Amino acid sequence: MPFPEGFIWGTFASSTQIEGAAPESDWHRWERLGRVPASRDGNGFATRYAEDFHLLAVYWLPDHR
Repeated sequence: MPFPEGFIWGTFASSTQIEGAAPESDWHRWERLGRVPASRDGNGFATRYAEDFHLLAVYWLPDHR
């Protein structure tokens, strides 16, 4: 499938993926009660964002939302 001239490749992340570093997430109470596994640091974006953005640059993905 061809993409139009000027098409911009990029990436995105949702808050539910990256905000595991927030101590009081929507799931915090369930985690504390042991009903769901602890989310801890989500996917690690809060602590590895510099590395993540470096990788985006390496792979020519200029836009992140």
